[in-house]
Parts: sequence; C-alpha cells; structure tokens
Amino acid sequence: MSTLNYIGNLLGIKAEYIKNMRETSSEYLLYVESPVRPHRCPNCHSQTTRIKGYTNRKIQHTTTNEKTILLLYRQRRYICTCGRTFNEKTEFSSRYLRTTPRLREVICQQLSEVTSYKAVAKHCHVSVNQVLRVFNEINYSRPSTLPPVLSIDEFKGNAAGQKYQVILTDPETHKILDILPKRDTTELAKYFAQFPRYIRNNVKYITMDMSLQFRSVMKTWFPQAEIVVDRFHLIRLVTFALERVRKVEQNLLCNVSRTFKANKRVLTKRFESLTDKEFTKLMDMFHYSPRLHRAYTLKQSFSHVLKFKDKENIQWAIDQWLSLVEASELPEFQSLLKTFTFWRTEIINALTLPYSNGFTEGCNNKIKVLKRCSFGLQNFERFRNRILFINAKKGHATTVSHVLSKSA
Repeated sequence: MSTLNYIGNLLGIKAEYIKNMRETSSEYLLYVESPVRPHRCPNCHSQTTRIKGYTNRKIQHTTTNEKTILLLYRQRRYICTCGRTFNEKTEFSSRYLRTTPRLREVICQQLSEVTSYKAVAKHCHVSVNQVLRVFNEINYSRPSTLPPVLSIDEFKGNAAGQKYQVILTDPETHKILDILPKRDTTELAKYFAQFPRYIRNNVKYITMDMSLQFRSVMKTWFPQAEIVVDRFHLIRLVTFALERVRKVEQNLLCNVSRTFKANKRVLTKRFESLTDKEFTKLMDMFHYSPRLHRAYTLKQSFSHVLKFKDKENIQWAIDQWLSLVEASELPEFQSLLKTFTFWRTEIINALTLPYSNGFTEGCNNKIKVLKRCSFGLQNFERFRNRILFINAKKGHATTVSHVLSKSA
C-alpha cells in the first residue's frame, strides 16, 4: 500500500483524491482534487461535465500528532447548457463551511463526553465559537410520551438566571427525558399540562425526594400514579438525626469533644462491619454520652425495619420504631414522628417497591462534573441539549449524522 493510500484510509479520503502532501512545523497540507464526473444541474436537472473554472479552497480536517490537517482543495465549477453554474459536490467539503464533516463528527464525539467546550476546541485545533456553532445544530424536543415509572428531582444548575433546574428521568431504561429551566410550581404545571390526560394516566409510579412542592404538583397532574419516596433520602433522615445528637453532645462534653469529632464515621458504619478498634471507639463515646447510645440504637433498629418486604410487616415495624422514637425523648428525633406520619404511604411504597432515584442522583452528579469542568454554563438551551446529548447513548450517531447532513 502506497503512502497516499494509507493516509487516505486514515483520514477517510479516497486515495485518488490526494495529489500531494506537504508537512510544516504546525500542520499537514494535503492537495486534493476530485475526478471529473457528471453532475446534475440544480436548475434544469440535466447532467453535465462541462467545466467553467476552478476555485482553491482551504478546508480544515482532523488533527494528528498534535498537528492540524488542512486540505488544499481545487474545487471545480460546472456550467450547464441552460447557463446555470454550480460547484461540484464531494464528501469532504460543504457549502459555506471551511471544515470537513469528519472534523465536525470528531467535535460531536468529544462533546458526548463530560468535558468543556474549550477543551474540545483545543483538542480539535478550532475556536470555541466553531465548537459552539457545531453543537448549536443539535436540538432535543420535548418528549412525546412519558414512561410508566417517572423520576423527578432538582439540581443546582445556575443557568438562565435560575438557581435550580429540574430533571425528569426514566429510572427503568436509564434515560433522561427532559431538563426544565425552573423549579417553579407554575412552570411545572404548564409543562405537564402539555401532555394529554391519557399519557399522564399511563404513569404508574413517581419517585422523588421528600419535596412537598413536587408531591403537590405530581398528585395534581398524575392522579393515577403512586408516589415513591427515594430510600436514600429516607435513610438520610435518620442518619441526620443521629448526627444532630452527636453534634450536641460534642459541644456539651468539651473535655472529650475530640473523641466525638474524630469518630463520627464510626456511627454511620454498619455495626457488623466494625473492626475491633472501631468498636472500642464506639463504646468510648457511649460511655461518655448515654443520649448518643440511645440515638445509635434507634438508627440500628431502623436498619432492621428496612429488611421487611411485605406491606403488613413494614407497617407494623414502622409503628414499633416510631414508638421507640417517642419513648427515647430525644428532641433531635421527634421531628421524624411528624415526617413519617405525613409521608407514611410514600415511605411504605419506598420499602415495598423496587424503584428509587438512584439513576437520577447519578445524573445530577454528572451534571455537577460538567458544570465544574466548564466553570458554569449560562445558556440554558445549550446546557439542556448538552446534558441530553451526553446521556443519549444510542442517539449519538443519529444526531451527529443529522448535524452533518444539515450543514452539507
């Protein structure tokens, strides 16, 4: 295989198009010219091979060995018998663009990863504005339907002047459905009102954290769905109550406050997984603070509540645990009595149904990484499309080809 054939296969350009190659200190120059072939006139639709003239174009291709690849393209201009002139068409050039479809495809592939626009521009040796122009061709419309299991959560997006945005996901298929610009109740109502009633009635379960706002909106627009509290947030309520007791004891017992501060992770670790050294530290804290001992006992007993799977036993276990909380006389745990009573149905659903906000929380974490490496994203529409584009595992090729065909 000749050198030009190898280079052509590497760059996705036919070897017969490459006439010569030259290397400089910062770039590779490829002189390309397509063979003469019949072209159809856009005016009368007849075929012609008559050449009127040539135009020299400089088109940026991909990069290799940290050098830019430029195509010096000698483009023909054909003339038809009707008098209409037009440029020839090739797979490595597009009208009004100085980049090849291959380069735009590489840009889109880079944007499918959690990285900044500036990093993509540096990798592809183009400007940030060029990357934005390519990505602006990618748009996601509102979903036309809703899944049987719907998950809703908020995240700190700081886009479009709003502190919080809302994410909707399908936890069963691990797909992000949409990103909403506001956490406002009116805006949520307007969004869900766009879906017909029969589509909203198809939603059977909704997973969320313990947000009164979300519960009010979802009960209004999804009356047929059962609300499921996320188990992580449920366990966190008990863990936070234990932490509040530890902080109070740490502030009261100044002489041994270091013991409570340095060993706070021992309190949240599973009792069965404690090492001998950790068990000794735990007993030391209980020696100084009987209140912390009672709080830890409540936390451990709640872990036994989570082991029940049938609805009747879970209701009985929750009632028994709440009676222990009431008898403990710990002010830090008393707020749980009201919470577990107010969210009783949703908590029982959380312990009996296999649905949670785990996938949604993972998406929120990826969004935080994207924000951090990009130093914030202010344009909400671009922010939304970027999140959906990163998550669209099977949609990358379709979307990229759509961008390339649109720009051609």
